[in-house]
Amino acid sequence: MATLLSRGTLGLLLLSATLSACDGSSDPSDISVTVTVDGTGTGTVEAQIGVHINCKVADGVTSGTCSDAFQDTQDGVIELEAKPDLATNFSWGGDCRTAQEPQCELAYSSGNAADFQVVGHFSGKTVQVAVSPNLVLITTADEQVVARAQALDKNGAEVLGLKYKWETSNAGVVTVTPTTDTRQATLTIVANGSAIVSATTQGFTGKTQVDVNIQN
Repeated sequence: MATLLSRGTLGLLLLSATLSACDGSSDPSDISVTVTVDGTGTGTVEAQIGVHINCKVADGVTSGTCSDAFQDTQDGVIELEAKPDLATNFSWGGDCRTAQEPQCELAYSSGNAADFQVVGHFSGKTVQVAVSPNLVLITTADEQVVARAQALDKNGAEVLGLKYKWETSNAGVVTVTPTTDTRQATLTIVANGSAIVSATTQGFTGKTQVDVNIQN
């Protein structure tokens, strides 16, 4: 049996349909963001609205939350921000390649799924590491030697705020103990011989030769 609607009821139904069509809502769309960070520098790409991204890189090692997804029924914008440290240069890639650092905005529209692929390049400012003294010759057992490392940028200026990794090629001749300020390290004599002492930061290594010749 057909159901007859009054003019008032029919009007309310038409009004409801019109409002639903005009409010901009639609079925939820899948929105995802994946961030890849690389380079010898240190920094973070963050986003706190819509998606939670806190993607970190330090000396080529990635950690933190680098991907997230959500659903939305409206048009929207995801805002990413890059935070390189003072010793790091930064540039965007992927879907943010045209963005002006440090911010990137990713716009999406209702009714359309979006899978954003973003790259953050964190390159260290260091182009060279120098270790001094350049050659260490030790002839007395009680001689105290402190080596110092200095990272330099392309203009020859020192890059500050870095941590250095010290190593010795022959622990049977000399051992290396970094000081609190890792730019410096104390050399401890073990026996006669030669060793190479090195300091590394941001993918660059500086070296000095240590010759020990203590006469009994």
